[in-house]
Amino acid sequence: MNKLIVPQKFQESEASNEKRLEVEILELNYSLDSNRAKLPPKLIIDPEFKSLIPAQKPEERQLLEENLLQYGCREAIVVWKQTSPEGTIERILLDGHNRLELCTFHNIPYQIAEIELSAREAAINWILRNQLGRRNLTPESASYYRGKLYNQLKKQGQRTDLTSRQSDDKLDTELLTSRQSDDKLSKQLAAQYRVGARTIERDGSFAIDIDSLAEILGNDARNEILSRRKKLTKKTTAHLASAAIDYPEVVLEAFTENSQGKEMVKTLNEKLRQIPTEPFPFQIGQAVLVTAVAERSLRPYQGYWGIVRKIYDSNECDVQIWSKILKVRPENLTSSEIPSGQWQAAEAIVSRLAKLKGKQLESIAIANLIDISKRPVTKLTELEENILNLLENKYKSEF
Repeated sequence: MNKLIVPQKFQESEASNEKRLEVEILELNYSLDSNRAKLPPKLIIDPEFKSLIPAQKPEERQLLEENLLQYGCREAIVVWKQTSPEGTIERILLDGHNRLELCTFHNIPYQIAEIELSAREAAINWILRNQLGRRNLTPESASYYRGKLYNQLKKQGQRTDLTSRQSDDKLDTELLTSRQSDDKLSKQLAAQYRVGARTIERDGSFAIDIDSLAEILGNDARNEILSRRKKLTKKTTAHLASAAIDYPEVVLEAFTENSQGKEMVKTLNEKLRQIPTEPFPFQIGQAVLVTAVAERSLRPYQGYWGIVRKIYDSNECDVQIWSKILKVRPENLTSSEIPSGQWQAAEAIVSRLAKLKGKQLESIAIANLIDISKRPVTKLTELEENILNLLENKYKSEF
C-alpha cells in the first residue's frame, strides 16, 4: 500500500523532535480527464479552513505552476474524510488549496491523502500545526499560527462535551485538561515551538487582533499583514483592531489607501480627529440592558439589566448589575423598556440586589435574583419580595 508521511504534531518521533503522522493514500493520480485516470471525488473547500492558508505571492504561484507542469504534483492533497449527518462521505480540503487549483486548471493528475479527525476543532488544529511546520513563514505568520493554536486549545480546554475518544489523540489532550491553567498551556506550547511563554500569550492577543481585522476588512487584510506587505507592527495592528470596533469604515479607508504601516496610522488618526464627538447616549441613573455586541468579555452578562452609575470621558460608563459593576461602552448597551420616570424605582431594586453580592446564597435564591436581573422591573412580585426580604433579614447584620 502506498503511503505518504504528512508533517503532524500528534505523535513524537524517537529519532528527532519533529512529530509526524503516517497517512494512507487511498487513491492515486486523479485527473479531470476520465480517459487518463480515475475521476477524483468531490472535495469541499471550507471558507474558514481556506482563510488559514496564506495567500501566495505572484512569484511563488508562478514557481509552483512551473514545477507542477514540469514534474507533476508530487505531494498529495490532504483532506479530512468524515461522514455527514445524512450518512454521505465528505472530503474537506485541509492542505493543498493552491496545488489543487493549478492541477484542476492544467488537468494535472494528483494524489489524495485522507485522514480522519474527531471534530472540526481537530481539523483547525491540524491546519495550524501543519502551517507551523513550514519553513517559509514570516515572523508575523509564525506568531499568528502559534497564537491561533493557543487560543483554540484554551477554548477547547473549557469544553465539557468531548468524549474520551475525541480527547485521546485527536484534540491534543496533553494540552487540554479541564483543570489546566492558561499559564501551563502557554509554557507547554512555548517549549514545543522554542519561544517564551509570554511570547505565546502575546501571540494569542495578536491572533485575536488579526482575526478581528479580517472579520471587518476581509481575509485579504490577514494576508496583507502576515505577508509583511503592509509593514505593520503588532502594536499598530492592535491599534487598528481597536479602532475598527467603532469605526470600521475609517479603518478600511486607512488600510486600503496606504501601503505602509506608519502612513496608515497617520491617516487613521487624522480621520478619527475629523469625526464629530457625540454626546454619551445614556444618562446616570438610566436603566439599560447589556447586549455585548462588540465586546466578547461582556458576553457572560448579555441580557442582564442594570443602572448607569458613572460616565467617563473615555466614552465608557459604569453599569451596576445585581452581581457587580461593569465598565461598558455604549455600543454594548441598549435602553431598557423602563421609562425615565421609573428609573429611581428600578435603581432601588438593583441596590437591594447588589447588597447580597458575595453572600452564601442557596441556589433557589440565586436563580430568583438572576431572573430579576434579566427582566427589567420597577416592582417585584409578591414571591420575589418575600424572598428578598428573607435574604435581607438573614444578612442584615452584614449590610
